[in-house]
Amino acid sequence: MKDYIISSRTYPYITLNWNLQLSSGQKAMLDMFSRFYSIATKINNLGDKNILILIDEGELYLHPQWQKSLLKDLLDFFKMIYDKDIQVILTSNSPFIVSDLPKHNIVFIGKKARENGMIDALVNKKQTFAANIHTLLSDSFFIDGELIGDFAKEKINWLINILSGDIDNIRKNEKKIRKLINLIGEPIIKNKLMSMLEDQLKTNLIRVDEEIENLKKRIMELEYRLLIGDLDD
Repeated sequence: MKDYIISSRTYPYITLNWNLQLSSGQKAMLDMFSRFYSIATKINNLGDKNILILIDEGELYLHPQWQKSLLKDLLDFFKMIYDKDIQVILTSNSPFIVSDLPKHNIVFIGKKARENGMIDALVNKKQTFAANIHTLLSDSFFIDGELIGDFAKEKINWLINILSGDIDNIRKNEKKIRKLINLIGEPIIKNKLMSMLEDQLKTNLIRVDEEIENLKKRIMELEYRLLIGDLDD
């Protein structure tokens, strides 16, 4: 690119067309990196002055795979286009960015309640560099509560409630219950709910068998009493 810029000052012999059907993430990446490149000459001509670059949620619109590589891509790009040391400050809500940074290079800012509203508060966290992204996600700084969607959580709670309730209601909704359980991707939750369903149906079947046996005994008793003429009119 540098060679083209120098050689095309007299006549731009290559036509660049950016009117492509790009995704929002591709547009965001192209816009961010092109803006950094556009100021490269100005920054490199600043002499010994310190350079500080602020990036506010640079991962916005990016696919998780691109978020995971964003910090490395930026650092590699800066080394390529800038001939001096650059200090970078990023703001981000992404655990993908956090996993590339040591704890002492991160300032966590959360919300702390007070009487007249909310205030920002620094939050102490565990080691972050090379940390498992799933572990980071489970931290309350990123996600408060379970790592499943609220809609799915509501359905799971419905299953738990109905499987803990009346057997007649379970049998009435058995087809719906089985279908919903089979949709669950988390095997531990899925197996537990299926076990609850089977236990309820098995317990109910035992009760039905016991009732049948009791009725059979009652019938035999009545037949015997009828045989000996011991029944009241």
